[in-house]
Amino acid sequence: MESDLYNLFPEIGELNGLRSNFSMAQLAGSKYDFGACKVKIEDRKFEPMDFAKGVVARTYMNFENRYPGHGVVSDKNRKLYEAWDKLYPVTPLECRRWRQLEEIMGYRHYFAARCGDAGQQN
Repeated sequence: MESDLYNLFPEIGELNGLRSNFSMAQLAGSKYDFGACKVKIEDRKFEPMDFAKGVVARTYMNFENRYPGHGVVSDKNRKLYEAWDKLYPVTPLECRRWRQLEEIMGYRHYFAARCGDAGQQN
């Protein structure tokens, strides 16, 4: 799973270190600024910026589908990811990325069916 390219994204090293393996959550608490990247971290929970929530949700749910039985998504987080997925729909950039990675990885992203032929969301 660690080498699955659908799971790899560029990220600020310090932010990645702070995020650690914290659970994703919707938080009202503390904000951290990493330049233009503003995230929330509190009580071993992490909330990404709004624009990234749908991407995060779909990445975790893709892995839950691809690697069943590994406990990728808890029942609590499943509801959160489903909400984020609805609030922050698939973007054309995600669709283009998934199409490129499909050739390399040899499998289709779980949500790729939402993309039109030109890499646009339906």
